[in-house]
Amino acid sequence: KGKFWFCFVLFIFQAAWEIVLFTSVAAFLQSVLTDSNIYGGQFAGNKYFEHVFDLFQQVPEGKRVFVSFIFASFAVLMKSIIKIGIMTYTTKFSTRFIWQVRNNIFGSTLRNSMTFFDNRKKGALIQMIINETRSTYSVLKSFLALTIDSFMIIIYLFFMLSMSIKLSVIVFIASVTLFLLAHILAQRIKGYSAIVVKETRKLTVTTEEAIGGVKQLKLLNYYKHAEEDFSAASRNADFTNRKVALLVESQGVLTSLMGLITFSILLYLNWKGSILGLALFLTYLYIIRNLIASIASFNLKYSQLNKELPAVLNIKTAFEESIKYHESGRTFKKDRLLEDNITLKSVSMNYGKGDILKEISLEIKKAQKVAIVGESGSGKTSLINLLCRLYDINQGRLAIDGVDISEYDLNFLRHKIGVVNQDTILFNDTIKGNILMASPDATYEEIVSAAKKAFAHDFINELPHGYDTKVGDRGVKLSGGQRQRINIAQIFLKDPELLILDEATSSLDAKSEMHIQKSLHRLGENKTTITIAHRLSTVKNSDLVIVLDHGKIVEYGSWESLLANPGLFSDMVKQQSFTTN
Repeated sequence: KGKFWFCFVLFIFQAAWEIVLFTSVAAFLQSVLTDSNIYGGQFAGNKYFEHVFDLFQQVPEGKRVFVSFIFASFAVLMKSIIKIGIMTYTTKFSTRFIWQVRNNIFGSTLRNSMTFFDNRKKGALIQMIINETRSTYSVLKSFLALTIDSFMIIIYLFFMLSMSIKLSVIVFIASVTLFLLAHILAQRIKGYSAIVVKETRKLTVTTEEAIGGVKQLKLLNYYKHAEEDFSAASRNADFTNRKVALLVESQGVLTSLMGLITFSILLYLNWKGSILGLALFLTYLYIIRNLIASIASFNLKYSQLNKELPAVLNIKTAFEESIKYHESGRTFKKDRLLEDNITLKSVSMNYGKGDILKEISLEIKKAQKVAIVGESGSGKTSLINLLCRLYDINQGRLAIDGVDISEYDLNFLRHKIGVVNQDTILFNDTIKGNILMASPDATYEEIVSAAKKAFAHDFINELPHGYDTKVGDRGVKLSGGQRQRINIAQIFLKDPELLILDEATSSLDAKSEMHIQKSLHRLGENKTTITIAHRLSTVKNSDLVIVLDHGKIVEYGSWESLLANPGLFSDMVKQQSFTTN
């Protein structure tokens, strides 16, 4: 706010020097076009100019032209200096302002729950964060310019009315007509700009999906259709953009035409009625010129405001919507996360299209090895997502050591949980940088130690730059097994209390899987371990096996007890054994 008002004060100083400028012009014209009588009947009745020329009359007659010229030149110089200062300051301010807004939106977006991201397209979010944030400053800048232009228009009209009410009525009518026409155009610009924002987001989404899924496009030979989709989205965005540009340009044409008509009428009226003397009339025309320039600037900024406003309104809407999606962890912390048990009582969860989990009740004790099995879509991953608080429950209670999970500090909770995913995504950084994400303060020796435990050290050393090797976008330069071993190295470095394995060795060859299973077993000693398993043979040693079907627990117990009784689990084991054979 302080920087905004500082800019406003600079604009006021610029306006003050504008007054000095046209006063100097009036004095110059009076000196050139009249005799030694400084009034010559030209400015009689105008109190402001009478006062100015009372002071000016004290200047020797032979030096009046020179003095008025010096004043005018100095006013132009000061206006230029202030204008440069405003441009420099606003440029610096705009860069920082956009940076702050963009950071705030990005940070706020990341802190939303996964439900927020499930309901939105990545391309649209990227478009909002990267491009539409610029519109916030454009709107602020346009509002500031509109305020200054309004101030200058009032000043010009005041001086014009003091010089001639009759002529000023014509100018006032022309000005009001211009404002009304500009408002009509601005509303059309606002409507088309909203379409531009929508079409640009669609174009960004189309581009992001095509680039992100380029491998699938190649495999399906879908080039032509992808190009057609992109071309259509680009054409629609460009077509609407042209309409907006045409409407904005028409503002200038309209202002110039109205200015020409107004000048012609004023010249005719003053020629017929001798309303103002030559010096005063030329001064009057000079003020009109500046008035028209201010009106043109006002109309242009008003159009730009309406052009950028839809993007800002979209950001505002996104902020308002994100309130219900914002992750809301409390502040509860303790030395250790899990000292007793994890309990779920009648827990239900849905994604908006029916329950994914239904009336789940179970207890997981400290250091217990638990396996969650079931067909695809049975709710295994959803249950894990609740434990990590990526989603919140819709019904029931989930507690750790008797404390509701919503009471825990989110950073504390997630720091104590380690997850090895089936599909590992790495960031476009070095191997060292990716491993460090698990513990940013770790030393290089600790990174290497974690990689060795994950059986990743050998293949890392074989890479051209070792631990400083860039892994590419989403880790594309590494194989699936290598990416997963980097993920496992992250968990070794993090050393969590609760270990969650989502088919952790699915991408590994038999030899690596054997070593990793041993490493994970060592990592999970004296820790609570929850394993999501598709291959049931990997969970034989689990203390508890939970069988999910359509979001419900249908069976639970040890491997042996479940296998001994006819049911879904024994059927799944028999089916996998038959398939393997």
